[in-house]
Amino acid sequence: MKEIHGEYKDEYNNIIRGECSACVITIAGADNQMDFSGANIRRSNIVFRSVGCRVVLKKGCNFCGNQVSINRPQAELVMGEKVFMNSAKLHLWNTSKMSVGDNTTFGYSCDFVVSSFSELQIGKDCMFSSYVKINVADDHAIFDVRTGKNLNSSGENKNRHVILGNHVWVCKDAFFLGNSRIGDGSIVGARSLVKGDFPNNCVIAGDPARIIAVDRAWSKVYGSEDIKSCGEEYIMPTVLPEDGTE
Repeated sequence: MKEIHGEYKDEYNNIIRGECSACVITIAGADNQMDFSGANIRRSNIVFRSVGCRVVLKKGCNFCGNQVSINRPQAELVMGEKVFMNSAKLHLWNTSKMSVGDNTTFGYSCDFVVSSFSELQIGKDCMFSSYVKINVADDHAIFDVRTGKNLNSSGENKNRHVILGNHVWVCKDAFFLGNSRIGDGSIVGARSLVKGDFPNNCVIAGDPARIIAVDRAWSKVYGSEDIKSCGEEYIMPTVLPEDGTE
């Protein structure tokens, strides 16, 4: 289908609500739901290849030129109000979840993969540059040849996450691996390879990424001379781990 006005429902209990034009929505499954009432969705390609999946684009979300692939049951994608995403690729698998908070914006050609049983959570008021990649996936098993133990995709390693706090700035070509966390107000440098937990109001960069500065706040206002333009809730000293490690 290329245009939807109001509500669409088929005999397999697939339900789509909202208005869209110049979009391709393909459904090969049942009991899927998509609601983009009040969102601006254009030139996007969305494919449901499973059952019981859910996509919600909230009021004022601008979702243009994106490709979404929902590949396994019970996957969920939720975009907050006034999110702007353009020409991104999103891949969600079995019971995976991806959520994006209000007022978060993305540059061109970002790529997100959320594997089975995993979660990608992006807070509100974040800013992504172009070509950022987040890969919450490690599905191909790696074994210890002496013990036969699965080292990367069973037990506690099966349920991965990437969690970005609120007001995080992610610069061009950054790459995130699973089981990573970024605190509120932090900055991720260009071409950083991110793995692990990092605190609030810090700058991380490098391959692998490490903390290169603390007690930093950033503003979306170009050339601002007033620190309050960062948002008062994001002007905070960095809280390092109790052992003082960075």
